[in-house]
Amino acid sequence: MDAIYIATPHPQHRDIALSAIAHRKAVLVEKAFTATLVGAQQVAQAATEAGVFAMEAMWTRFLPVISAAREVVAWGRIGDVIAVQGDLYAFREYQEGHRLFDKGLGGGAILDLGVYLVNLAQMFLGDVKGIDCMTRLYPTGVEKAASITLAHIGAGSPP
Repeated sequence: MDAIYIATPHPQHRDIALSAIAHRKAVLVEKAFTATLVGAQQVAQAATEAGVFAMEAMWTRFLPVISAAREVVAWGRIGDVIAVQGDLYAFREYQEGHRLFDKGLGGGAILDLGVYLVNLAQMFLGDVKGIDCMTRLYPTGVEKAASITLAHIGAGSPP
């Protein structure tokens, strides 16, 4: 086995990835990479120290249209990118006990779909320096909807 694909609920990603890395296995981790920033940093550090490949399985990064957009921005054809706006919507009937509605399993709109828009914004604008977020919550406390405004360090060309 050359690599391990991790597709468990988000809160389990960190521990499974760290275990695989400790056994010198490359990891491809479903989005969201981990449930916390600290968890992501721990996985990245462990992979670096072990010299193994670790990557988030964010399939949208590899779409031809995204590659083309990154090239157009890198060439300067549209000037500086100063903002990215996106909307995602997926109706989900509330089901008590389902992982999408369970805080302990990483449920909620942000980890499920919001990561796609955050990733796209970072691709063109760089790292985030500030976040303003309003949510509507399910009875379990996970968000059913979120409106997020990110302030970025600066417009940057795609990596």
